[in-house]
Amino acid sequence: MNKLIQVTQRLMAVSAQYDVAVEGEAADPHFTVRGEFMTTTPTLQLFDKESKLAATLKGNVLKTKFQIRDEKNEDLASLNFSAVAFRKTFTMTVGSKGYHANAGVVGVVKDIFECKDNEGKVALVVSKEPGIRDRFKIELREERDVPFEVAVLAAVALHSRFYE
Repeated sequence: MNKLIQVTQRLMAVSAQYDVAVEGEAADPHFTVRGEFMTTTPTLQLFDKESKLAATLKGNVLKTKFQIRDEKNEDLASLNFSAVAFRKTFTMTVGSKGYHANAGVVGVVKDIFECKDNEGKVALVVSKEPGIRDRFKIELREERDVPFEVAVLAAVALHSRFYE
């Protein structure tokens, strides 16, 4: 069963912040992603409605490698981006399974990242929507392969790498 998620950047925030809503559920955002203010490396945390930590995203200075960890600081996934990017691509490892996504040439306004495993099966689709605020629509096709927290923070990593 597909799960549709929307990640929307908050405008006028001091640090990076995003609202996360799941389609078909209450209109209020279910999760919030909050970044740290004035850091050399991107560090963002995913919180649920009760402000309980669900997962953390930490990147390196060049924003080429991101690590996603759960609330117990255990590895959930890693994302790798090319240091010199002519095309918007990334690889992701979730557990022992690898994924690859390609969204085309850098500089294109609307992008669609299809995250495929080694057999070519699409587990996750992240689409950037044009607008004043950056907004991402996530189609999570196989939550048993890619957890909800990984899908949301992967979209935030894409924003950090290609759109900030």
